[in-house]
Amino acid sequence: MSTQVYMPALGMAQESGTLVRWLKTEGDAVREGDALAEIQTDKATVELEARASGMLAGIVAREGEDIPVGQVIATILAPDERPAAPVPALAPATSAAPVTGGVSPLARRIAEERGVDPSAIPTNGRRARKADVLAYLAEQTAPSATPERVATPGERPARLAPASPKARRLARERGVELARVMGSGPGSAVRAEDVLAVAARSAAVA
Repeated sequence: MSTQVYMPALGMAQESGTLVRWLKTEGDAVREGDALAEIQTDKATVELEARASGMLAGIVAREGEDIPVGQVIATILAPDERPAAPVPALAPATSAAPVTGGVSPLARRIAEERGVDPSAIPTNGRRARKADVLAYLAEQTAPSATPERVATPGERPARLAPASPKARRLARERGVELARVMGSGPGSAVRAEDVLAVAARSAAVA
């Protein structure tokens, strides 16, 4: 009886894994415990072991692909089994369309819980992962590098407000002092919308 090979779950929150490379090829004889492929997750790269002995067939996953947990990526035929039809040769990985853009389900959920637009996360063309969202959040909530203005006698000192890069740029362009803007983002971070609102109020007063 044939045995299907699945993309394994290596962590509680893992929803997908990347097939780094196959260590066996179509038609190879394998034994239970043999390493079939290398799988990469957010935390580590591990070897995927065969759960049965037989012949590796029906490879449907390409190297470099991001594959959902639980999806079948190949089949191990029993020693007395043969493929029902010739298995077409797998095209070289270089001819496969690269996995670009998009956001993994876990990364999207984290972004939405933190009030972040998933499409705003920089990934250099690849698929956004959990680590990309966390890095983006850390950058957005970091203290602004704008030096604090010296308060006049009797004036309450202005605070340093965490702000997004776009908010800082708009503040410079509109002449808005970030330290005086009440942020509406995560951790009271100042967003571009907050700066535009303050600039609009200032223009109305003027």
